[in-house]
Amino acid sequence: MTVKNRYMSQLSVLGALRVKDGQITVGAAEDQSIVYQQLQIKSKTTRKEIEARTKPFINRMLTGVLADGALDTFYVGLDQTVSNVLHTPPNNFGDVAISLEVDLPASVLAAWFNKLDEGGLNNASMMMSRTLQAHFKSLLLSTYFQDVTKLRQNETAAALLAWAAFPISTSISFANDEIKKLNTDKDVFWNWPDKDLRRAMVFDSHTKNSLAAALAVARERLLDAGDGHNAGFFAPSELGDFLNLATNQMGDTLLQSLLITEMELVRGATGALEDVQQSLNDMPTAPTKAIVSLAEFGAKITDTFNNKLSIYGNEALRPLSSMLLLAASGALNPGAMAAPRAMLNLYVLNSQHAFDLSQFLAGDLPAQSDVAVAQTLTNLGLNP
Repeated sequence: MTVKNRYMSQLSVLGALRVKDGQITVGAAEDQSIVYQQLQIKSKTTRKEIEARTKPFINRMLTGVLADGALDTFYVGLDQTVSNVLHTPPNNFGDVAISLEVDLPASVLAAWFNKLDEGGLNNASMMMSRTLQAHFKSLLLSTYFQDVTKLRQNETAAALLAWAAFPISTSISFANDEIKKLNTDKDVFWNWPDKDLRRAMVFDSHTKNSLAAALAVARERLLDAGDGHNAGFFAPSELGDFLNLATNQMGDTLLQSLLITEMELVRGATGALEDVQQSLNDMPTAPTKAIVSLAEFGAKITDTFNNKLSIYGNEALRPLSSMLLLAASGALNPGAMAAPRAMLNLYVLNSQHAFDLSQFLAGDLPAQSDVAVAQTLTNLGLNP
């Protein structure tokens, strides 16, 4: 997917499905993999922009590459280096090209092809739902609020914070405006269109406790940033105000948009699992049918992260979408998960470079003479 000549996003799976003795297996050869790549370009780039585009990726995919607490130092050093090389004031990176890549062994998909009976399929679907909900909430919350200036007492922040604080649940038993039981497992997702149930979830004790903890963390971040004024709006006494903001007309609209996206993601994953399981009954054509089902799920993830996150989505979030494919697979077989291999390449171009920046999205690389500063971060040396 290419958008407004700013980035190119692609998810690909290369693997072999084999049928032997009536069983489908996923090959474990080294040349079989799930690869996500995003190419980005930006002119007149600031350090804040570099951080926003790369920090979530580094924190999630390149854990251990930099020592604890060293990431901010890395950005300061990079800024100083660029300033020295380009002879420009700090915080002026000029034209920048960024490549983000994640590589996972295709064998992580093997659990999708283990034949399940009806009870096993139901249990796997419910586990997948809960796992995806937890990962999606964490992913979106941490990425959106990477920018501390978004921590404000308004409907936008309140809806996201309340949604992320919801207890993870499949279907819910709800009667007389009261939540009777979470995770009844009669359906993979709860009845979010019910306005009364939605409101009950916002004011549920689990939500309140989780939201209070999130507000405390936000308050500390704002204080550390020297923003004591806004930090005051995240004091414990402000919990009720955030709950009210999340349930007023605008807050509820934003809350519903998050729940729609979350539900579609869950139903896309569990539907793909059901389709794959059904295809196992017809071994000669099972690989073809299974590939179609998984491809549709992959397309749903891509569509979710590129089109359906509304004001909560940004380019920094898209390279992390492959984590949800991994999370869905991990729910089926937690012991089979491998740490992703990842690489970040950053090119800061010379002020008078001849390279057409848009060609980077087509796969071209700038000539060495056009590059002022190049930086690579990878965990390839850390993962076997």
